[in-house]
Amino acid sequence: MRVLYMDLESGERRPKERLRQILGNGEYPADLMIATQLSGVKTLDTGLIEQLKELIQEQKIGFIVIDVFQRIRPGSKTGISGYEKDYKDFEALMGLVNSIPGLGILLIHHTRKSRDSEDYLNQINGSAGISGSVDYLAQIIKERRLDKNALFYITGRDVEEQELMIHFDRDLMQWISYGSTEDYTRRIEQDEYNASPLVQVVKRAAESGWIGTAAELKVYSAGAGIRLDLDERAIGVRLAKIEGLLEKDGIEVRKAKTAAGRIISLAKR
Repeated sequence: MRVLYMDLESGERRPKERLRQILGNGEYPADLMIATQLSGVKTLDTGLIEQLKELIQEQKIGFIVIDVFQRIRPGSKTGISGYEKDYKDFEALMGLVNSIPGLGILLIHHTRKSRDSEDYLNQINGSAGISGSVDYLAQIIKERRLDKNALFYITGRDVEEQELMIHFDRDLMQWISYGSTEDYTRRIEQDEYNASPLVQVVKRAAESGWIGTAAELKVYSAGAGIRLDLDERAIGVRLAKIEGLLEKDGIEVRKAKTAAGRIISLAKR
């Protein structure tokens, strides 16, 4: 299967440079074709569908990437709503996909600058006609433009809705999946737990069965040669957050309120 990548925001140099970064000294993929803004690519209202049909037949193309969708769209027309325009534009491409068995088209599209944490689909630049006319939607969502970590949201007619955490590896020039957002959160919590000086103090104190206040635990940490940069309140809050992980490690944490203050009991099970 041959792949056609339409890099419509670039000249000839940029896609070649990107391929060099990705492949290194590897060979150029024989089944990859690249079209740029200099390749005479038409728009949906000037014959793009017919142009693609000819290429698909001549070059045996099975997958097309259009980067970006805006470059092939007709101009705005009066008397037509945004929903109608979006649906009509996507419908033309869906018609092409449905007319050729096995053909797939990936459209790269922009998102809005404003964030919508309630519904990721509202971040797509356009109307609901877009999400209503395609088979699948996938979004890369960053907190900040230069972030290397991002949320990858997937939904569609025949796929299970997913939220994955991904990381861009600049050495490989690839997005790497960390798994679901839940898996990623648990991994981060576990990494923080493993590196926590408080956890080291608690584990050592629990070996001999320790009882005292948060202030006394800080004194104990200094005697054990472990620096604990937390005040009494922060120690209590942090202990409450990691009790579940401590329990998995066989450490029992008990708290009691007495006239002398809050007492913490640490023991190895």
